[in-house]
Amino acid sequence: MAIMAMATARRVNSYHLANVLVFLSYFSISFSPIAGEWQFDPSVGVEETYTNNIDLTITDPTSTFVTKAIIDFGVKYQSRLTDFSFSGVNTRLFFSHDSDLNDNYLVLNTDGQYSFWAGGPAVFATANVRNVNRNSANNGLADLISGDTVQAENYSTGLLYNITNSSYSVRSSLSFDMNRYEDGLGEYDGVSTTLNAKNGDNARIIFWEFDGDFSTRSQEFSGETRTGDQYKASAKLGLITSFDINPFIRFYDEDFSGDLGNQPQQTTASWGPGLRWLVSPHLTLDVTYNYVSDNTVSDNYISALIQWEPSARTSLSASYSKRFFGNSYNIRLQHRTKRLTNTVTYDETLEVFDRNNFEQVGLGSNLEPVESSEFSLYRRLRWTSALQLARTTFTINTYATRREELENDVIDDTLGVSFAITRKVSRKSNLSLLAKYDSLIFDKRNPLGSGQEDKYTTISTTYSKDIAASLSTQFTLQNVDRNSDVNQFSYNEFRAIINVTKEF
Repeated sequence: MAIMAMATARRVNSYHLANVLVFLSYFSISFSPIAGEWQFDPSVGVEETYTNNIDLTITDPTSTFVTKAIIDFGVKYQSRLTDFSFSGVNTRLFFSHDSDLNDNYLVLNTDGQYSFWAGGPAVFATANVRNVNRNSANNGLADLISGDTVQAENYSTGLLYNITNSSYSVRSSLSFDMNRYEDGLGEYDGVSTTLNAKNGDNARIIFWEFDGDFSTRSQEFSGETRTGDQYKASAKLGLITSFDINPFIRFYDEDFSGDLGNQPQQTTASWGPGLRWLVSPHLTLDVTYNYVSDNTVSDNYISALIQWEPSARTSLSASYSKRFFGNSYNIRLQHRTKRLTNTVTYDETLEVFDRNNFEQVGLGSNLEPVESSEFSLYRRLRWTSALQLARTTFTINTYATRREELENDVIDDTLGVSFAITRKVSRKSNLSLLAKYDSLIFDKRNPLGSGQEDKYTTISTTYSKDIAASLSTQFTLQNVDRNSDVNQFSYNEFRAIINVTKEF
C-alpha cells in the first residue's frame, strides 16, 4: 500500500478557530472579576523513528528514518468562576527517503467555562483540531508517519446549568456544534439540548423524574441540505408510601426523522404503571408494564431499572426496555478497592452524518468511506480493569462496537483487547509492555457484499527516564502485524523510536 501524504492539519480553519479562541480568552480574562491563577507548560522535543516498512506493503518493504520536531505549549487559567485551558502541539516531520513527504501538523485542544455566579448557569466553548484516520478499511492504525489521515476540526459552544438541593436536582445543557473534516466527509452543523431532573431528598408524598434530549444536525451535500433530528424523553411520576414499594406511572417517547435519502423506521410512544421496590437504602428496583400507542410497531412490554450503590467505591446502574429496533439495554458498573478498579459500560445511541459508512466505489476497488445518508445504531461495550501494586500496574481494556445501518441492514463490528504492564524501575525510570489485538469486520452479515476483515496484533515496550529536572527521554520498540483478507493490505512493520523532551 503506497503511503498517502495527506495534508493533515496543515490548513486549520483560521476563521472558526480564531473566533472560538478569542471568545474563550475573552470570558476567561475579562468576565472573571476575581483574580485567578495562570499556569504555563511549554516544552520542545525531538523524536527519531526508524521503520522497516514505511509503505506498509507485504513485499519489498522500504526502510526509512522519520524525524519529528515537536513544540508543545499549554496554558491553564482558573478562578472562582472561570476555567480555561489551551494546549497546542506543532509537529514537523522529515522523511529521509523522500523529502516531498515532509510536512507540518498541528493539534489544538481548547476549552473554557465561565459561571455567571457561584452555582449558577455557565457558558462554555471548546475547539479541537486533530488528525484522524481517513479510511480504517485501508489502515485502521493510520498515523502521521504511515499517512492516510485527515484533519478534523470540532467546535462547540453553549450553556450549562446544574443545580442540586434538597428539593430537586437539575442537569441541563444547550450546545451549538460544528464538525469539519479535510476531505469533507461527515461534516455537519448541529444543535443539541439535554434535561435531567428529579425530586430531592426532602420529598415526602410524590417522587418524580424526567430525562430528555433533542438534537438536530444539518449537512450540505451536492448542493442540497440534509437534516437529521432525534429526540428521546422519559418521565416517572409516583406516590411515596410508608412501605418499601411505591407505585408510579412511566411515560416514554422517542422519534427520529429528517430530510435524508431513506425513510426512517416507525417509532411509538408508551406508558404504563410501575412499582418501585426499595430493597435497601442503597438498592432500588423499578419494574413497569408499558402499553404502546401503536401495536403495529411494537407489542406491549416490560421494562426494568436497577440502581445499586452500596458504598462510595461501588455503583451499578442497569436497565432493560424495548425501542423501535428491539430489546434495549444500558449498563454502567464501577467498583474500586484499594488496588483494583473495574469499570463496565454498555450503551446504545443513534448517530447521523458519521464517517463510518464504507462502500466499494468502482468495480474491483477497495472499500472507501462515503457520505452517510441515514441514521445508524451504535452498540458500545467497554470493560476496563486496573490492578495497582506498589511498583507495578496491570491494565486490561476490552471493547466492542457494532454499527448497524437501519435502512440497509449493514453491520460493521470492531473488537479489541489490550493488556499493559507498567513497572517503576527506579525513582526516575519506568518500563512498560503493551500487547494489543484489534479486529475490524465490515458488512459482516452480507455474503454477497464487499465485506472485509482485518486483524491487527501490536506488541510494544517502552523505557522512559527523567535525565534531569526538566529533561526526559523515552525509547520504544513496536511491532505491528496486520492480517487482512484483502491480500494487499496485509503487512508487518517494526519501529524503533527515541524521544527527548525539554520542559520549561
